Amino acid sequence: MLKYINYQLLDDEEQQQKLEKAIAPTIRSNIRQNVDAFKVHIPSLLPVIHDHAVQQYSLFCTKEQQLNIVDFASGRVFYGCNPTQEVHEELSDYYQCATYFKMNAAQDPDRVYYKNLPSKIDVMVVFGLGLGIHLLELVNNCTIKYLIVYEPSVDIFICSLQASSWDSFLQTCSAKGTHIFLQIGDEANNFPAELDELLQIKPDINEVFIYRHQFHPVMDSVIKYLIESSGCRDKILQKTKVFTPFDNFRDYVSERAGNVLGFPVKVQTSEESTQVFNNNLIALERYYPRIHKEMLGHNPKSWVYINDALGQPNLYHEGRVALFHKNTDEEYNTLYEHFLTHPFRDDIILGVKSGGKLWRYIHFKYMRASNQLLADTLKKQTRLPDKINSLIVFGVALGKHIELLTEQHEINNL
Repeated sequence: MLKYINYQLLDDEEQQQKLEKAIAPTIRSNIRQNVDAFKVHIPSLLPVIHDHAVQQYSLFCTKEQQLNIVDFASGRVFYGCNPTQEVHEELSDYYQCATYFKMNAAQDPDRVYYKNLPSKIDVMVVFGLGLGIHLLELVNNCTIKYLIVYEPSVDIFICSLQASSWDSFLQTCSAKGTHIFLQIGDEANNFPAELDELLQIKPDINEVFIYRHQFHPVMDSVIKYLIESSGCRDKILQKTKVFTPFDNFRDYVSERAGNVLGFPVKVQTSEESTQVFNNNLIALERYYPRIHKEMLGHNPKSWVYINDALGQPNLYHEGRVALFHKNTDEEYNTLYEHFLTHPFRDDIILGVKSGGKLWRYIHFKYMRASNQLLADTLKKQTRLPDKINSLIVFGVALGKHIELLTEQHEINNL
């Protein structure tokens, strides 16, 4: 919910520019060192690095003076304000409960396996590159014989070259005897065939560890299939398998939503939440009978309500093993506080300086016309008033933001 660039930039544009200028030499240095490292260790990727033109993702500097990745078409960002800390905490959880599947049938009735990450591993598959921070820490923490990394976006790979030390990572892998397979621009569609090729080299592989660093419509489908097929070698290596992506709008999950590591989640609700639901149905029957009728016949297609490990309300997507929020209370309170002090700066697209090839379209035409009006309004008012004539809210989710707005403000038209 808070994964938008406007939440991570300084309000003072001049100060923000100073941060970006200060970090620019580090980016240039990273690129030079990393290109030299690839010349030595994986020269086959040099054409990808030199010939690629950015399509969707690029780097920016957060107000915490850290590098992050932004989708400049939508304004969505990968990490929170402190990516380094976020990844470190994520890996700490992973070391204690790593996901893996088995090639050969096991006695266990449950085919999903989680355990402490061993110090020595035959195969680890990493789904998602992000800034690449996790790769160096993984190879420093344990000895991995074969490391396979899937990253569908070449843009993301280029971002990692600017932000992280591939030089250190590749040198560490060389020193520890880790064989690296970087599948850049690959959604892991052909994983069964690629795993079969690896088994030709080392046929005694049984345990394969999975580390998901980001959600992706195809890669999530691959992970789901592998875990469900654990212990069934023939099924795992089925080369004709076609992975159906989670591409329905109902199945959308942001790249770094809650539960990215895919820990098992219990779908259960409390007596309190059940009572709230029943009370709301009564209210809908009185004020919005048509919606009440639709709710009575509705069966969840993708998302269900749960109480998460923090004891907070959340939404859970079983197919993608994803949570809508990482920390529900924190996210809604931050969302409200930000809107309270930035009521006229909540639309990312209105701040876009260039529409590129889209510039001639109607939306951008009116955006240019509205920008000056918004700029004039910003000079007069930069805080949400106690009394609001009209307010339009896009998106309900769990509705906590609407609850906060209506409790703290007098709204005539919502």
